[in-house]
Amino acid sequence: MADLFSIAAGVSCSYLGQSVMVRQIINLTHVVVEIESGRLTTVPLHLLQAASTHKSSQREQDTYQFATEQAQRTALSRYSIIQPYLQRRVPASTLAEVISQQHISESTFRRWLQAYRQSGLAGLLPKKPGGGKRKSRLQQQQDEVLQLAIEQYLSPQRPSVKYVYETLCLHCIKQQIPPPSLSTVRRRIAHLPSKVRIKGRQGKQAAQQQCDPVQSSTLEANQPLDVVEVDHALLNIVLLDEQTHRPVGRPWLTVALDVYSRMVIGFHLGLELPGAGGTGMCLSHAFLPKETWLAQRNITGEWPCWGIMRTLHFDNAKEFRGNMVRRACEQYEVAIQHRPPGEPHYGGHVERWIKTLKFRIRHLSGAYLSNRQARRTYRAHAHAVFTLPAFEKWLATYIVQVYHHRPHSSLLISPLQCYEQGLLAANGRGIPPRPTNERQVQLDFLPFVERTIQRYGVVIGHLHYYDGVLSPFIEGRSESGRSVERIKYVFRLDPRDISKVYFLDPATREYHTIPLLDMSQGQFSALTKREALRRVRLQDPTATHVRESHLFSALQELQDLEQQAQQQVAAQRGPHRKPISPRQRRLQQEAASRNPVSRSLQAEELPEALISTTVVSSDESSVSQLPRVRRPFPNLDDGTSHLLDS
Repeated sequence: MADLFSIAAGVSCSYLGQSVMVRQIINLTHVVVEIESGRLTTVPLHLLQAASTHKSSQREQDTYQFATEQAQRTALSRYSIIQPYLQRRVPASTLAEVISQQHISESTFRRWLQAYRQSGLAGLLPKKPGGGKRKSRLQQQQDEVLQLAIEQYLSPQRPSVKYVYETLCLHCIKQQIPPPSLSTVRRRIAHLPSKVRIKGRQGKQAAQQQCDPVQSSTLEANQPLDVVEVDHALLNIVLLDEQTHRPVGRPWLTVALDVYSRMVIGFHLGLELPGAGGTGMCLSHAFLPKETWLAQRNITGEWPCWGIMRTLHFDNAKEFRGNMVRRACEQYEVAIQHRPPGEPHYGGHVERWIKTLKFRIRHLSGAYLSNRQARRTYRAHAHAVFTLPAFEKWLATYIVQVYHHRPHSSLLISPLQCYEQGLLAANGRGIPPRPTNERQVQLDFLPFVERTIQRYGVVIGHLHYYDGVLSPFIEGRSESGRSVERIKYVFRLDPRDISKVYFLDPATREYHTIPLLDMSQGQFSALTKREALRRVRLQDPTATHVRESHLFSALQELQDLEQQAQQQVAAQRGPHRKPISPRQRRLQQEAASRNPVSRSLQAEELPEALISTTVVSSDESSVSQLPRVRRPFPNLDDGTSHLLDS
């Protein structure tokens, strides 16, 4: 409540800096006042001011409003006592009568009058006892030791309060002073600001994330394709190999999300670690129409997302700051914006979508559980059913048929509706232009290297590539000042198939396919080549140069291993082998135990995991030389134990 200045006969006030007292009110514009010398004079009313120059602060004004009900009732009771005497002087006889009736002292009455005139009702609130609250009652030496204990508590090791107190007691014993109580230590720590505690124990970044106010986290998007966020994620599912159907690991997802509509406009799924290749394929997928891509995977639905966005929003990963992304975005006039380091909420939209996707994947067979206790009873590798193409089809179906049509909690409509309305609005950008050369866009966003062209072609990653189209560019040179330098040309590589590269003609700006000089190995991916290179270097760690022939030998070895694995899987899952029930297997084992010959034949059909061969001497019986069937429950007698024991 604002301060009020009441004007009445007997009120003390200030006139032009002098203390005066109002004696008579003439009208609403003039009053008669008595100056300190005792002279009466008429003065304008608007020149009078309150006698006290004290101005209560906002905190004092709000003190009464936020006081307890009991304190407010006490203040109102005191106000009712002094209210009749606020506008006039109190005669001695009247004052004696008041203090006798209210059972208060004269000094208390006058203190209430002065407090009300200075602070209003807030001045009449009962004062809280000062005591020593929030003030240390410890000795100086105890305070110093306690401060050292608090500094120990605010360390990255995150010691417990009890451990800190034990250390404090040891210091006090050494200095021969009584230690503070454990509750005192706990109170001192509890009175520390939350940001100070978190910063000392968890670091500056954690303190900022938990205590600093949330600010604007992303660029402002006024229409679709204004801002697109791109990020990587390791998905929580185990995939199988297409040929061997053995677990190969968890896939990496690179996704592009439109901030305005929350539409997924492109993604790339692969088993290799995130890099320039996956980022480029994700961006080219976002740029291009999706009709052909969906038809190739036999996916029904519409995905009307294509066109060049205005701004790409990345984090600070190495691949997002590489030359490939920078050159491609410069070529297509796309601005690049990087989020501040260590601030993941600046890419909150794509981060939240990835979290939603992982929660949906949790319900699939082969989902990878993050809880170690849960992983003890659920083996994701044993329940895996998806291969990479199958899971890519599942993910695209989920995006196209489910996510894009489900109402978004923030938009209140589906992402597809928001995307269409934003493009086709009166002030929208309209239908984005469609690329006419899809192959050109795909190649522009592939990783590239710069190499000189020699007579034998070009060498990239220990492999030789050559085609007749390179002949005019062999040993090309350019003059730079007084020196002559060889020209380096751009070659694009597709990580999915590095048996060929793509040469960018500097004159026509067209790409030409350049195959390997030796095509005996067929197609292979960058992941396969990396594994072959690792095997070659393991054989000769001191070698400084890897020969192409050695690399091809390692590639051939990997192909042979893959074929062997395929043959083993085909033998185990052949059509001529019918599943055997546990009862049938038990009967076969009983029959084999009675007939040594049939038993030896039957043992060949048993899985290797259930058979253990032993070396015996020549004087043992023929039955003891046969393979022994391991019993999964050795303490359970099924009536055949006397036949199997040897």
